[in-house]
Amino acid sequence: MDKLVTYREFKTTLNPEKYLFGIKVPAPIKILARFRCSSHYLRIETDRKHHIERSQRLCQLCNLNEIENEYHFLLVCPFYDHFRTKYIQRKYFESPSETIFLDLLTSVNIDTIQSLAAFVYHAMLLRKEADVNV
Repeated sequence: MDKLVTYREFKTTLNPEKYLFGIKVPAPIKILARFRCSSHYLRIETDRKHHIERSQRLCQLCNLNEIENEYHFLLVCPFYDHFRTKYIQRKYFESPSETIFLDLLTSVNIDTIQSLAAFVYHAMLLRKEADVNV
């Protein structure tokens, strides 16, 4: 499977994203941009580089036996529940779906974008501390 599968789902126009201008702190902007472009360390990407079948790129941080992709990371994986409930509105994760996932990633609401950036930033730091890619 090729790279940027998720990105092509929500990036449908060629224009700068609002989050690039709405967030004032550089670190969350960078990590959110990397997350949206699949330039991260989730197994959906790291295992692609090792030619592991997509169906085998499972999350190592939970027992759900699901592919560790952006959707799983953002809305499903119980390992990040603390940050999810802290930063993301309940309507996005209480009954997650692909549509809800895309709505969240394409939101133009600055508060939602800042909260999403904060979640990705803190959850990626927690994931790094867990050191699951060794």
